[in-house]
Amino acid sequence: RDSDNTAVRDYARMMIDMHSSTNARAEALPLEPRDNQVSMSMERMVVGQVAELTAASGAARDRMYVEKQVVLHGHTLDMLTHV
Repeated sequence: RDSDNTAVRDYARMMIDMHSSTNARAEALPLEPRDNQVSMSMERMVVGQVAELTAASGAARDRMYVEKQVVLHGHTLDMLTHV
């Protein structure tokens, strides 16, 4: 569902564009990114968060979306730092 908040929509579009670009570059690597515990753990976390976002609406959903993006990207940076 789309947000009524232009800044949230712009942020979401930027995230989609950046992740699409990153995924395209990752496909060129000789790796199976989903075949490891770290990727599977992150995927489970994301699935749970999508369910929470789907149940929310309005400004509360927008706030939750941005907060969850910050947390997930923080986890990703932590994992990359400790690999």
